[in-house]
Amino acid sequence: MGSGHSRKLTSAEVEDLLSRCSFSTDHIVELHREFVRQYPSGYIDRAAFMRSYEARFPHADRAFCDRSVYRVPPPPKKIVMLVTVFWVQ
Repeated sequence: MGSGHSRKLTSAEVEDLLSRCSFSTDHIVELHREFVRQYPSGYIDRAAFMRSYEARFPHADRAFCDRSVYRVPPPPKKIVMLVTVFWVQ
């Protein structure tokens, strides 16, 4: 994906996300646009991710997120899609 993170999601990526959540295609595309606007590089650092996670899930277990999300790096080709899944769930 490299510097091409501002590109649109492919049909396959949208279909994959649709199979993982209950959002519409339009909502997924809008969330992706918002992510790219906030993180033009296509990457989100740990601190920014944790701020976003805590804002979206104020009662969630932060320790679980700390243990789960950053212990194993996602495959590079999937990073934008995986973060998009976080945004839509």
